[in-house]
Amino acid sequence: MPVSKKSVLAAAALFALSFSNAQAIDVRWDGGNGDWTEDAKWNNGQLVSDIVGRRDGSNGFKGTSGDQENFFISSGVVSYDANAVASDFRLKQGSTLNISNCATWQQVSTNDWSENRWTEMDASLLSMDGGTFRRVGAVNDEGGGALIFGSWRGDDNFDHPLSLDHYEQTVEVINGGKLINEGQLWFGAWGDVPAGGTKITMIINNGEVDLSGGDVSIDPDEVPAQGDLLFTNHYLEPENQPTYAINFTGPGKIVVDAAGIVNTRIDENGEWQGTDPISYQTLWDQGVLQADGKSGKTGAAFAQYFSVTGNVGQDNYTLTRSATPSVPGDFDKDGQLTAADIDSLSGQVRAGTNPPAYDLNADSKVNDDDRQVWIVNLKKTYSGDANLDLQFDSSDFVEVFQKGKYETGSAAGWAEGDWSGDALFDSSDFVAAFQMGGYEKGPRAAVSAVPEPGSAVLLALGLLGLVSRRRRA
Repeated sequence: MPVSKKSVLAAAALFALSFSNAQAIDVRWDGGNGDWTEDAKWNNGQLVSDIVGRRDGSNGFKGTSGDQENFFISSGVVSYDANAVASDFRLKQGSTLNISNCATWQQVSTNDWSENRWTEMDASLLSMDGGTFRRVGAVNDEGGGALIFGSWRGDDNFDHPLSLDHYEQTVEVINGGKLINEGQLWFGAWGDVPAGGTKITMIINNGEVDLSGGDVSIDPDEVPAQGDLLFTNHYLEPENQPTYAINFTGPGKIVVDAAGIVNTRIDENGEWQGTDPISYQTLWDQGVLQADGKSGKTGAAFAQYFSVTGNVGQDNYTLTRSATPSVPGDFDKDGQLTAADIDSLSGQVRAGTNPPAYDLNADSKVNDDDRQVWIVNLKKTYSGDANLDLQFDSSDFVEVFQKGKYETGSAAGWAEGDWSGDALFDSSDFVAAFQMGGYEKGPRAAVSAVPEPGSAVLLALGLLGLVSRRRRA
């Protein structure tokens, strides 16, 4: 469900009330295009430095009086020229930046190794609610430095009377909002990052995170890994480990370039491990990428929520979540689990190519185990239920024998008696059906016992004999 601007403002107000001694200062852009630092267009014609005491961002709780500064941009394009100001842009804990109503905040950086390249985005809330947060490079459209959530300044407030005892940040990309970054996006930094449970959550709901375009251009001697989207886990102690999440609560997408996604952590010897690019599926399995709070760690299937185009290590590697999550096992995307879906899955099992979308039990293989998941867990029926009315009874035999595929060697699907998945209807299908033990036991949810193997086999043999006599007659 889309998040409204009112809810964002309410969240910011609630955040302010949690620190009773601090004053919330709203800093609003008057409208139209202009420069963050140079134009007197804040709060009815003031310079930003006159309001918050600095030109290059906000001190948050670390301000002169411990005030929170909540910035609101709801129209126009507000630019921060890092080259002209010769300073990183920084928003510290306690501050918020809300961009809405098709407005844009833009940082123009540089692509060389200099101090004015970075964006230390440590704000408690960064909200792109129908607005755009964009960082671009000044030379050949190459992005400079890194956009960092949870930078080395993230713990600057911890010694302040109004300080937090941990670092917590929410990033919203909602209601048509966009986060566009040429260069790197970091969750956490390499060195002086906050201990005590850093928590950074990005929420995407009808939003886009575009990290394509520009060069990474980070000095390889300065950082142990490259990556368009970079997660850093600096601590060994469980209580200090950061918690990172990108949670899709609705439709949206993420695009990265060849540098890709890296989720790296330090080992007991102080060495960084996991410095190579990984897939979106791996990020899901690690629990960082989520959909409605679910991930591979909760047992959810990646293919239920996401589709991927492109490949790891190539430009425009894209993750997309559709407006309506797909039904697990609905391979033809018609919103239902039908015979066409189990036939498609059986075809993939026979092909042996293991496409991830068909890996229903997330074991990196597509085999008969996935067919069992489809039949038992998803459709909640039995082998032998040819008409998929969730029961296995005599009506299913009537249906398949009317199709006339039994032991003809002709290709058959589920509705024609292929319950073993080999694309034929023969005696092996009766074995597959009766081994599951649901004949004339009603819907699966109501079954409390299964027939004894002996009686099932006798019934199968009787049916085979009946079919044989009919074919000789």
